[in-house]
Amino acid sequence: AAVELSDAGDPYTGMITVSYDKDWQAGSAAQNGEGFVLCLRAERVPASSVYGADTAGEAVTADISSVQCADGSVIGSLRVDHYLFLTGNAGEGVQ
Repeated sequence: AAVELSDAGDPYTGMITVSYDKDWQAGSAAQNGEGFVLCLRAERVPASSVYGADTAGEAVTADISSVQCADGSVIGSLRVDHYLFLTGNAGEGVQ
């Protein structure tokens, strides 16, 4: 697995990738061109960009995808979001 934080000071922004070989065993799929890579990319954004102009506060959006290494085709993907309410760093999830 590899973890890459875009902003080390923000735990809501970054990327995690996990490689699997053709038998779905954890490994280095990208090196030999066989297998799959799972990727989670998250980013803190203004809540208004996700939920509409009248929404205050912040949100986190995340894209989760599975990519086949042989040809780069996306096997599946999912986009999710989470509203962080109006808080900064403490008490998130509490209005």
